[in-house]
This record gives sequence, C-alpha cells and structure tokens, in this order.
Amino acid sequence: MKFQLPTAIAALALAVAMPLCASDKADISALLNKAGFQVPKVEMDAPDFTLTSLDGKQVSLSALKGRVVFVNFWATWCGPCQVEIPSLKALYEKLKVKGLVILGVDLSESAADVSKFVKEKAMTFPVLLDSNSAVGMIYASQSIPVTYIIGRAGTVLARKVGFDGSAWDSPENLSLVEELLAM
Repeated sequence: MKFQLPTAIAALALAVAMPLCASDKADISALLNKAGFQVPKVEMDAPDFTLTSLDGKQVSLSALKGRVVFVNFWATWCGPCQVEIPSLKALYEKLKVKGLVILGVDLSESAADVSKFVKEKAMTFPVLLDSNSAVGMIYASQSIPVTYIIGRAGTVLARKVGFDGSAWDSPENLSLVEELLAM
C-alpha cells in the first residue's frame, strides 16, 4: 500500500539544500548538513500532533513552541533504534537543563511492551505512543529510527533518517545542539 505524504513533509523528504534565510541560519544549516541531517529548502511548520505519554498525559507538539524539540520515531524491535537510545538518552541528560526536549515516539506497539522496554533501557526522556502510526505516517517515518529537529518557532529545522553510528552525545553533536539551543 502506497502512502501519499503531505506536501510539506514530502518536500522535506527530498530537501537537502540550505534554506534561504539569514546567515546564522545558513551556518546552522551547514552544520546540520555536515552532521548528516537533511535540511528543508524552505521554512515549514512542523505538523502538530497530540499523543499520550506512557504516564497517561496528553502531549502536544504545539505546547512546546518556544523550545528546541527532537522528535525521534522508533520501535522496541528496531535494532538501530536500540543502539542509538543510550546516546540519545545521554544527550537529553546533558542538555535538558539548557532546554532540550526529546520526545520518543513509539510506533504501533502496546503500552505494556513499550513500558517494559523503557524500564529495561532506563529511558529518561518522554515516550509517546503512536498506536496506529498516524503521526509517524505524517512525518514520513517508514524507516526508523528517524529524528526531526523542531526549532523554537515550531518549524522543521532538519531530519535524520536511520542511525549512522555517530553518538548523539559526541562532542560534535553536543556542540551542534548547544548552538541550536542558543538560537
């Protein structure tokens, strides 16, 4: 079954060039590209969503406007997802005091299975349940893991598909995320 992506996300899926913006945004875009992220050619709003967290709270992306948000789509059965979680958790632990928000969005699994996995991995960032993968489809997450970086204005800054082996908490990535947080 073929899924038709919304225009904005389809454009993001194909975009690898820098946006037409101020030089500081161009500098950040260049750093994001160098770190393996795809950067949209034009500014676009991140599609809003509301999902339930493992602790039963409703979490909306729009409620986090004004913060830098990583939206990481994953599943417990995904090998690359399992490998990246410790460094994603370490990034969150190091930068949450500076305002970084990471939302782990599990695709199509039961709350019981996800809860067990989260406890085993000692995950500390919020985990949301996308039980029917509707949000995952909007964000073109057919391959996982996929991470979107949403800027303070609620726009998509970049996305990264897959896990390339580089630690999220490496000095280079820490520096990049700190620059995003300073914007």
